[in-house]
Amino acid sequence: MTLAKNLRLAREALGLSQAQLAAAASDIARKPISQQYINSIEQGKSKRPRELDAISLAVDVPSPTLIFGDLEAPEPDPDTPMSAVGKVVAYDSATAAPDDFERLLLDRYNARFSEESRKIEWELRERKVFPLDVAVLERTNSSAADCKLFDVRGRSMEPVLFHGDVVVVDCSKTTILDGGVYAVLFEGESLIKQLFKEPGGDIRLHSQNASYPDRVVPVDRAQRFHVVGQVIYRAGTMPGI
Repeated sequence: MTLAKNLRLAREALGLSQAQLAAAASDIARKPISQQYINSIEQGKSKRPRELDAISLAVDVPSPTLIFGDLEAPEPDPDTPMSAVGKVVAYDSATAAPDDFERLLLDRYNARFSEESRKIEWELRERKVFPLDVAVLERTNSSAADCKLFDVRGRSMEPVLFHGDVVVVDCSKTTILDGGVYAVLFEGESLIKQLFKEPGGDIRLHSQNASYPDRVVPVDRAQRFHVVGQVIYRAGTMPGI
């Protein structure tokens, strides 16, 4: 099998467009790699491209395998479940979405509030680790520049969110809408909760799991409470698997 066909199969198996693969390879090589360059390889016009090592890392296939191997297209899974919980679109794994859409690769973050700067500060943990369907951004009226990936820790939001899930948070959506699920910082803790505004200005942090009591942020402690953004998407392994 040719390099051209192997690269196309490897790229499509990750759900990447040629432009997205070029961007990922550019980050690895630390130099510009264009969509046209990727296309020239897949068209068979470039047999031994100079930037193949960066491209092979981007698709997670060794260079010799791309050149001399015999990759096979993955079999589609007709039983991939999908459901919706409020505004959170849920797949049973980060790669469970269909193969025929455009995806963006999101970075994984931690967030904390700096008492010194009085701003939310971001800790970048991993680059370009999660493929997100661009249709999610369209459905939720979100921008890729505003979205960050976070891990779910703990079981307080089961059965909506499970320990080990990942969620996409739109950090531009910080105005609380009753019943929305948000990533928040409260008194040094990073939390994902369903929020409700109470009479008098208090904010209730609701846990879906009845074993975890709700918490209330009183008005006089509002300076210790910060909305990071609204959860617009989750993905993870279904419970019991």
